[in-house]
Amino acid sequence: MKTVERQHNEQVATPRTAAPTTICAALDTVAAIARMNGNNGFYDRLLGQFADRYGSLDMVSVVSKRGPQAAQLSAHTIEGLAETIGATGLQRIAGELELAITDGRSDVQALARLFNKELGAVVHSIRKFLGGTTAAR
Repeated sequence: MKTVERQHNEQVATPRTAAPTTICAALDTVAAIARMNGNNGFYDRLLGQFADRYGSLDMVSVVSKRGPQAAQLSAHTIEGLAETIGATGLQRIAGELELAITDGRSDVQALARLFNKELGAVVHSIRKFLGGTTAAR
């Protein structure tokens, strides 16, 4: 059994084989697991891999130090992965950031900061859901 936190901070004990439960506002786990044909184990592995690989991504630094092409590619990658794992807010922000970079808009830095904040919330939610650790999944 694993204790998960629902949107309204309600604690619920669920076995990992139970029907999917939305664990927080940052992740729509119900839709994500449905896309994976109900495979909770696969979803858990994807979440762990996402948190491990992208948890320390700093989009503000990517934009300022690596340039617009690298930032655009990173935003595009995260947009797709966010959709896969059910991080709809992050998906929306990443898509908007990618578009802002493509169009050369002046709000790229502000969107990069918003991206970092949302990514941090998603990674925090993932780590909490997976019991605090994500390595070796």
